[in-house]
Amino acid sequence: MALREDCFPFFDFPTSGPLLTPSLLDVLAESMRRRFERFTHDPRVRPTYERWGAVARDQAAPQLVDLTGVDEETAEELYPNDILAWRKCGIDVRHISSDDALGPEWSLFGSWGPCLTVEQAALIKGFPADWVFSGPSYAAHQQIVAATSPALPLELGRALAQALRRMGDEPRQPAPAEADPLAEVDALSPDAFERFVASLLHRDGYRVEKAGGGAGDGGIDVHAYDSWGYPLIVQCKHAQDGERRVGAGVVRDLFGAASACDRFLEQCSSPMATSPCRAGSGRSPRIASVSSAASS
Repeated sequence: MALREDCFPFFDFPTSGPLLTPSLLDVLAESMRRRFERFTHDPRVRPTYERWGAVARDQAAPQLVDLTGVDEETAEELYPNDILAWRKCGIDVRHISSDDALGPEWSLFGSWGPCLTVEQAALIKGFPADWVFSGPSYAAHQQIVAATSPALPLELGRALAQALRRMGDEPRQPAPAEADPLAEVDALSPDAFERFVASLLHRDGYRVEKAGGGAGDGGIDVHAYDSWGYPLIVQCKHAQDGERRVGAGVVRDLFGAASACDRFLEQCSSPMATSPCRAGSGRSPRIASVSSAASS
């Protein structure tokens, strides 16, 4: 689960509820009592149930293990710590009972205490009492052991919902004004603007031969070639305040610079001044003018 940064101060990780591990007696007392009540005629019922309750009262449930198809001797060798932890809780975890009537001697009155049923394993894992698992008891038990306890995502969901409600009750700060995407470009110096235009061409796959003009550059600030080897000449006009307009004379000067080139681009950080500018550049399909108004 990921939280947005502005939501995080309102989120409190759950510290109560199902995440606080109850004792095994709290979880299984009712279901275990129902199992023993089926055999009230047996004199062992009451002392066995009371003995189990006394042990389970102060014990939290250990981790469930799947011993399906593992004989008792092998289980003792492979899972000695898990089996011992459950024995301290008065539970024989080596077996899963599907019906106590089929064998109460081992399912309820075994030497290490009663074994678990599928329903009890589900309660220990945190599933609701009415949750239904498909398949025979051993398959259902395997599903329970492999599952993630639903208690954790449930409590996290509740905490997240509370955080969103608290966030909604908090007075919202006015959204910051959107930054002008051309503000950084407007702040460039003329030389930096030429290098910036060259970097954009390089980004788009052009091979840049020259970046940056100067006195006597013949109106050519950037000279590049596309992937087919066709040349592109760029003349850059830049005003740092972004307000000064590019005059019509600039467009007329383009024709001389573009005479020996297949394509010529005029890149302006300021708006084009007059319709003659646009008309002049439109006279030749080889010349394109891009101003800040078009770029934005």
